[in-house]
Formats: sequence, structure tokens, C-alpha cells
Amino acid sequence: MKINWDFEEAVALVNTYINVTEKGFDEQAEIQALSEVLVKRADILGIEHDDIYRNPTGINMKLKNIEYLATDGQSGLSSYSLVDKKALELYNKLPETFELIIKEFKQKYK
Repeated sequence: MKINWDFEEAVALVNTYINVTEKGFDEQAEIQALSEVLVKRADILGIEHDDIYRNPTGINMKLKNIEYLATDGQSGLSSYSLVDKKALELYNKLPETFELIIKEFKQKYK
């Protein structure tokens, strides 16, 4: 069951990437935490999903897409989506708005 990532999820993904690459947070702990929050979010929103929905392996791959965008293709995986690109652009161009979305995301789902 493939469910496309939406913008709110992509912003949370970019936030995780920033936490790991710029703030030095533990990558595996951040990936696990994001996985748990995204599953909880799906349950709250009534999104049908299976056991592999937003699992750590999938999140790790998505983080490699963000890495590809953030490094201008120097590393990571090139199979990023438009929503990945837009979320990273928001972080780079409107960091205050990005932070507001993250704050709201945490209030709603954590």
C-alpha cells in the first residue's frame, strides 16, 4: 500500500534531516521517533496504512532524497519528489514559517 508523502510530512522529514546533519542529533533515534509520530499521525487522521507505512527503512531512504537536494546532487538518492523539494525550499527561504509548521506538527502529533 503506497501512500504519497504530503507537505506536512515532508516538512517533518526535512526537520529530521536538519536535526541530524546540522544539530548532531542521533540519526537512528531521530528516524525511529519520526516513524512513530508519522504512524500516530496517520491513525489520528484516519489514514489507512499497513505495517510498513513510514517505517524506519522508508524514512531513511526519504532522508537520502533530502540529502540529494541539500547537497545539490553530490550525495544521497536522486528519486526525490516535488513535495521534498518544496519542503526544503521552505526551510531555506522562509525558516520562520518552517519553524511554525514544525511547532504546530509537534503540538498536534507528539
